[in-house]
Amino acid sequence: MATNTSPANIPSAAFPTLHGTPIVTGTFMPPHLQFLAQQTPTQPSYMPWGAVSPMATMNGQPTPAPPGIVNNDLIAMLIKRLDSMDCKLATLDYIQTTVNSLNCRLQTMEQTINDLQIKVRDLEKKREFDTQTMSDINNTHKYVENFMKTHKQNGQEHSDIVNELKIEIQDLKCRSMRDNLLFHDLPEEKEENCEQKVLKFIKEKLNIEEREVRLQRAHRIGLFNPSKTRPIVAKFSDYPVRENVRRAAIKLKGTNFGISEQYPKEVVEKRRQLVPIMLQARKDGNEAYLNVDKLYINKQLYRGPC
Repeated sequence: MATNTSPANIPSAAFPTLHGTPIVTGTFMPPHLQFLAQQTPTQPSYMPWGAVSPMATMNGQPTPAPPGIVNNDLIAMLIKRLDSMDCKLATLDYIQTTVNSLNCRLQTMEQTINDLQIKVRDLEKKREFDTQTMSDINNTHKYVENFMKTHKQNGQEHSDIVNELKIEIQDLKCRSMRDNLLFHDLPEEKEENCEQKVLKFIKEKLNIEEREVRLQRAHRIGLFNPSKTRPIVAKFSDYPVRENVRRAAIKLKGTNFGISEQYPKEVVEKRRQLVPIMLQARKDGNEAYLNVDKLYINKQLYRGPC
């Protein structure tokens, strides 16, 4: 007859152990924490749940706990390592954020540098253009200076030529008038014969026979003015006869009549300016006379006041 036997008194052989699944007595270990249990409760070093093993290995690491028993030191060490990993991960996150920020700044700096390089290239191109423009301006300025210098020289040469031409034209005018004399204040009449009037005047006022005088032509000059008598210009055929008549004009002193040589307008203006100087020189006892448009004092050409 079978007797009642408690489970504790049943031999272990009555409960065969399944392969790979040890039967653990004492505190239950969940399957996902069974890796922490390294020993069975039947081993001598078995310690209850929550106990701390006082034993340590030679390298300072904790002694593995019996299977099915949680080692608090190992859990603390794992938690500490997890905390350290969390700190390192946080540090890595901060480093990554900083690196990303630096990358953004680097990209911004690169873009700024690219923009500056573009601006520098534009400035260099503008500088080259300005340099070329200044070179062109300098060349143009030199060309203008040379042109003005040449033009000035040419202008001076032209001015000299013009003055020479004026002198030559004036001389030609004077030569064309060399045989002419002006008769002043001879009464003016309508339909008069100026040639006969001049010959009659020479005979009556200068006592020179008409047969000695030959005129090519005679006429009044200037526009008619009823309040003014126009002079008569007479062209003599012989210059010596013309000179005799001119010298005889001294006989007209004290009368309203007068005889003078004919000159171009330019010469007349110069003589008008030199006559007062000539009269003053004569008053001072000097020998003075006019030759066309030149004044001679004591046989020296007058060149104006010093």
